[in-house]
Amino acid sequence: MKPRNRFLLFTAIFIAAAPVVHAADVIKANNTDALNLGTSWTGGTAPGTGDVAVWDSTVTSANTVLLGGNLSWGGLRVGNA
Repeated sequence: MKPRNRFLLFTAIFIAAAPVVHAADVIKANNTDALNLGTSWTGGTAPGTGDVAVWDSTVTSANTVLLGGNLSWGGLRVGNA
């Protein structure tokens, strides 16, 4: 097998075997539960490292929340507040 063909074969195998990760927008629920709890988010699951934590019009007034622990998110977005 020629080196170029071998490279293409290995590249195709690598791409096919790579895990697919989809980031999600996770919307903050209208409560003051700690941000590491699922109850603090609509859908009942806290955002993970690849997710974007979103504050939008779901939160109807100013509030203060605690982190509740170490958190790592893929992003943070505040809009339509």
